[in-house]
Amino acid sequence: MIRLGEITLPDRDFTVQTATLEARSKVRKEIRLRGLIRGANLDEFQQRVESFRGAVEAFDRGEADLSLETGRFYLGRRRSFSIEPNLQARVAAVDLLIWTDDRYVRGETLFRIPARMYAGSAVIELFSQGNAEGWPRVIVITKTELQSLTIDSGRERFILTRTIGAEVETVIDSEKRTVTCGGENVFAACNETFPLSRPGANRFSVSADPSNAEADVVLEHRDVWA
Repeated sequence: MIRLGEITLPDRDFTVQTATLEARSKVRKEIRLRGLIRGANLDEFQQRVESFRGAVEAFDRGEADLSLETGRFYLGRRRSFSIEPNLQARVAAVDLLIWTDDRYVRGETLFRIPARMYAGSAVIELFSQGNAEGWPRVIVITKTELQSLTIDSGRERFILTRTIGAEVETVIDSEKRTVTCGGENVFAACNETFPLSRPGANRFSVSADPSNAEADVVLEHRDVWA
């Protein structure tokens, strides 16, 4: 099954070619979709053509993704795109070339694992079914004031040194490499060592100063394949 954003492309009408390349100092996938868009009548045909154009534009803006197999998707941008409608035949020939943002395919399922921090610490265990490193997103909602926050993956040790008041949401996003506190960018207050997940079992220790700190913690994760 081929899906671009909210539209599904019939396998019988589309072919897919993939290649791995290095571009702009990153390894990426080059994906070419060639095929036909059809409609039972003129109105349906025109609507499908416009829906496809809209899906390509949404993909460019990062608001849609490309899936070549159920449960997994790519992020990226188009490199070239042509669509040639034949109104009389109600058929449009499509040629879409995409470069992915990186060489990875992500799982569509977003796992959300909650924990409660008591006495300044919480532990979250995660099993990743992917074959590559993942980029967890950690959300901490304080119940009491914190002076610092640490996330230890066993290999990486992320440290945020900043006073965080009670009832404030702090978000550490390893993929985007962003840190926000109450919506404010506080990246400068961290050590820039973001936690990663590995294939198989993972254990994340989330701790805070002072030692009696309390908070709700959620770890969000998608499996990743190379």
